[in-house]
Amino acid sequence: MLRVNALAKIPCPNLDKIPTERINKVAEVFDEISMLELLPACQAHSDEVRNKIDQAVIKMLDIDPVKASDTIKSLRWLWCNEPTVHGCNRKALKLLEREE
Repeated sequence: MLRVNALAKIPCPNLDKIPTERINKVAEVFDEISMLELLPACQAHSDEVRNKIDQAVIKMLDIDPVKASDTIKSLRWLWCNEPTVHGCNRKALKLLEREE
């Protein structure tokens, strides 16, 4: 459980400080991918649309792209391995096997 006063210690980007140019670039990416379909959540680790979203946000927040991409990839793979996420979906499990 998190105490209310501990919330102040959680890092959070100041989104008001993001330069307009970066916001505009993310808006362009959104326009490009907004009509594309996301794969089911249990296949998030292999979803190129989600990857494009992540890359756009990484650029917008000016985060180290290599570190962020590696971390996101790892977290997404771990999340998709959760039984409550994959629900024993055969296709999802096969995709997870290929990426081990």
